Amino acid sequence: MKMARINVSITMSALLVVTLILLLTSLSLPSFAQKQPYQVQAAAKKLKFEIIKEAKHDKRLFTQGLLFNDGNLYESSGLYGRSRLRVYNAKSNALVKQQGLSRRIFAEGLTKIDNELYLLTWKASKLMVFNANDLQFKRSMPYQGEGWGLTNNGKHFIMSNGSAQIFFRDLKSFEIIKKITVKNRWRAYNKLNELEYAQGHIWANVWQSPFILKIAPDSGQIVGIADMSELIKRHQRSGQSQEKVLNGIAYDPSKEAFWVTGKLWSKRYLVRYR
Repeated sequence: MKMARINVSITMSALLVVTLILLLTSLSLPSFAQKQPYQVQAAAKKLKFEIIKEAKHDKRLFTQGLLFNDGNLYESSGLYGRSRLRVYNAKSNALVKQQGLSRRIFAEGLTKIDNELYLLTWKASKLMVFNANDLQFKRSMPYQGEGWGLTNNGKHFIMSNGSAQIFFRDLKSFEIIKKITVKNRWRAYNKLNELEYAQGHIWANVWQSPFILKIAPDSGQIVGIADMSELIKRHQRSGQSQEKVLNGIAYDPSKEAFWVTGKLWSKRYLVRYR
């Protein structure tokens, strides 16, 4: 009888412990799930593209920034001793104006607000401001770290520095307002380079990769990935310079399409994603 009572007692205690564990688990799981939003995020959509138009591109240019505005294409080209700004007529592809930069400057990402062009520098830690009409230098603003890609959404500068993070900066002071980590569900994407803000999203080149990412600006989640290998193969053949990487995104709202190119490429392409 004593053994039976002991067995019953042990069984009831075990049941109580299991019930308590299940209760605690059910209470904690929703909270955990809310703190891990990537668990409910869908994988990024694979974007397809069609080529609408091709245009000649100066294959001497080490393309860093590319943007479309009011019928013109603006381009920044890097490398020490070779950095410059250029403006083209987007329809005719004619060179409208160009401006060489100091040999101490390695030009990076480029964006335009009103009548001013804003240019990042790779390691000089300064944002350079130019008159958009004559490309004359006006002033500069300091920042810390490297500069890679630059765009804007009308409210903030949006900047990359080669990491997986994108920084939103004040339009007047260039101070950091917030930052997001770019990821496809739980996987972060490093080496974010040239940026473009269009169609309510941030579009980004990934350095030394064939990908253009479509990024939700509030969360950093990648909602679309375009594999541009088809274009890269036209310019980066075996035995040729591996510096000929995909870089440069400029949105033309009138055509709802993007101009894309690469460093040292002989062409640029107007493509539409779907």
